[in-house]
Amino acid sequence: MMRNLLLNLSLIFALTGCTSWHHAELTRKTYTDLDLAENERLLHRTNKVTLQGYYADGASVVFEPDWRVTDDSTIIGTMRRISALGKPTTVNFTWNEIDIQGIELWRTSRNLNRNERALFGGSIFMAAVDIGVGIICLANPKMCFGSCPTFYQNESDHLFKSAAEGFTNAILPTLEHRDIDALPEVMLPGEERIVMKNEALETHNINEVVLFSVPVEAGSEVLHTVDDSFMRVTKGPQIEVSKHGQALEGIVESDGKEWFELASSEDLAAKTNLEIEFDAESGKNYGIKLLYRQTLMSTFLFYGTLENMGADYGRRMAIMNHSDKQKRWLIDGGIMQHLGHIEVKNAQGTSLGAFKETGPIAVNTQLLPIGKSNGRLSLELTQGLWRIDAIEVVEITEAVTPMVHRVKRIVKDQRSLPQEVSLLRDDSKHLVSMPGDSRALFFEPLEEPSHIFLASKGFYLEWTRTAWNDEGNPRALRKMLLQPRQYLRDEAQVYKTYEAEMEAKFWTSRIQNPILTSHEK
Repeated sequence: MMRNLLLNLSLIFALTGCTSWHHAELTRKTYTDLDLAENERLLHRTNKVTLQGYYADGASVVFEPDWRVTDDSTIIGTMRRISALGKPTTVNFTWNEIDIQGIELWRTSRNLNRNERALFGGSIFMAAVDIGVGIICLANPKMCFGSCPTFYQNESDHLFKSAAEGFTNAILPTLEHRDIDALPEVMLPGEERIVMKNEALETHNINEVVLFSVPVEAGSEVLHTVDDSFMRVTKGPQIEVSKHGQALEGIVESDGKEWFELASSEDLAAKTNLEIEFDAESGKNYGIKLLYRQTLMSTFLFYGTLENMGADYGRRMAIMNHSDKQKRWLIDGGIMQHLGHIEVKNAQGTSLGAFKETGPIAVNTQLLPIGKSNGRLSLELTQGLWRIDAIEVVEITEAVTPMVHRVKRIVKDQRSLPQEVSLLRDDSKHLVSMPGDSRALFFEPLEEPSHIFLASKGFYLEWTRTAWNDEGNPRALRKMLLQPRQYLRDEAQVYKTYEAEMEAKFWTSRIQNPILTSHEK
């Protein structure tokens, strides 16, 4: 008991410590690569660009605009140190030289120029004047488009046509993971091309993109399971889906018309249930096929967490990057444990497994094997958190092993980039993608028409909005940690004020034009 209390107290201190050097007029950008931070200073020579480097424990060093990087991996400039609790350890800045070893995240800060202030009102950081972003979104970051890399299977790049989104929860370097998504269309030999975009205010660090393929066989399809295996299935019995005895007819086949509910006005963790019935045959090996994605409730809560952290976001992310407990709290604990997944239960109420893919952009198509069944199941899910296009029962015939197709060519702005192909083929390196970037990825050839699955691996860093003010909201952070259930009740009415208009604002705030950065020079 005491041990848990101490752990919780340490997390509170880490999340709610303050810092004094930030200013609401500044624009801020976070990096894992010092070279990119230096490029920001070189690009804005007429602006004063300060630099802050974060160590794993949250301590940091802050440099005035006179800083420069030397050839032997040190930084020289007027600086002072900040403790792990965000407090300056010295009164004055002094000229010093430090080794960069041990610094894991970097953050530059500069003033918006006159044009940027006029266009954005200081509400977004590190943004060039040609970004097509809705003004309302900028004033309300909880509505802003947020996504990892988005992938398009065909020529259309319409915002509702993205075929997949990668590694949604990888918001820190140590949360990097591989994410597998089924692409909606069969791919033919000669069509091995995918467009990858960065459409949010994020820096994407992409370690790998590959295609998995399984040849098409008449009368069957191949599905990706919730535990990252692949199964060939055939059409199963017709099902009936109902809620409180009321039939939901449009949910039993894929037609792009999603079923969803509005959130509870009293509790964002309120649960709802869907009942499933079908004529089961003995000896059959069944599975549940689900086409689904999240609503924008997850976006609202995620950006709300960052807003509660305030301008001290960089320090807190540096701490979380090396704290397994805090990462679990951020991704699976706290409020997330009460929101839960889409859980499948049998007639006796025993859980058979769950669908867990996050993200509101692309529709996920996945399979949950359930084995034999008496034909009565239920789905338990958080009200207002999920959108479901279709629920189907299928018969599993066999497990399959896909072929792997790596990237062989990358084209950006009509130029082939062999150096980027090398990055995606080297497990120790990352391709860096900035807001507005778009690349065509060409893969090793298929031998025959195939079901295709895209695997992406990497992590991303959010760009800070100045609407996330200096102080943040330490009280809300403490409640998220110690009283997550109550926090979700308290936030219900706040979310309801956004819910009706979030969809329109979210989709219109995509970054469609490249942001000017010297990384591209």
